[in-house]
Amino acid sequence: MSLLDRLHLEMADDDSGEEVYDLYEIRRQAMRCIQLGDGELAGVLAVNIIVDLYVDFIVFRCHSGAATKDGVEVDGPKMQIVFRGEGPSGSLRELRHTWWGDDESYLPSIRPDEIIPAFEALKEWFDL
Repeated sequence: MSLLDRLHLEMADDDSGEEVYDLYEIRRQAMRCIQLGDGELAGVLAVNIIVDLYVDFIVFRCHSGAATKDGVEVDGPKMQIVFRGEGPSGSLRELRHTWWGDDESYLPSIRPDEIIPAFEALKEWFDL
């Protein structure tokens, strides 16, 4: 099962109607998470290995911080998908499939500070 299929899609609470995912759930479902950038609201590369050396990953950007009530966290930080992909690692090291943005492949703003660190981290599994 892909990492995306394991995550629960939520709608942002800010009336934007944007699709978001809970950071804590991402960290629970992924075999490995790599922080992309500095600060607690940095992007995240979430990676799963499916069957042998087949790598499934999602790069997330921060949508919003944790929700609090009376100083107590009541909901975790929310993340949006920047891009996701999959492919064989090991001796092939081929990133064969990549999807950008949401289901419609629209990126509202391309930010090199999110994308470049993600591709640098993905060099562990793929020849890029």
